[in-house]
Amino acid sequence: LGAALGVHLVVAGQRVGSDLGPGVTALRAQLGGRICHRVNDPGTAEMTLGDLNKDAVAVAQAITAEERGVAVCTGPDGSWSRARSHLTPTEEAVSTARKHAALTPDMPALNRALAAPEGDDK
Repeated sequence: LGAALGVHLVVAGQRVGSDLGPGVTALRAQLGGRICHRVNDPGTAEMTLGDLNKDAVAVAQAITAEERGVAVCTGPDGSWSRARSHLTPTEEAVSTARKHAALTPDMPALNRALAAPEGDDK
């Protein structure tokens, strides 16, 4: 529903697996695509890509240290591809964020929800 409203969520983490609880596993199952950069152990690639495409797991494990920025990306149809990310210097990211800061929507209900103490329904 979020995408239909133009709201897109980027979830990033290291080893986002069932050891974090059933909620994170349910969230991961709903993600339309995933990105796995170079990994140090097979378990991380398996956790990220294993339920989508076993071939993608092998390719992610084959990314070498010399291939900085290379990742395996999956799509909602289960296909995968190798991709290279573009390095954005910190100064450029800060400048872009400041340039577009005025476009940030005002969402008072969301702000109140985030500020409410846990268990408070107001």
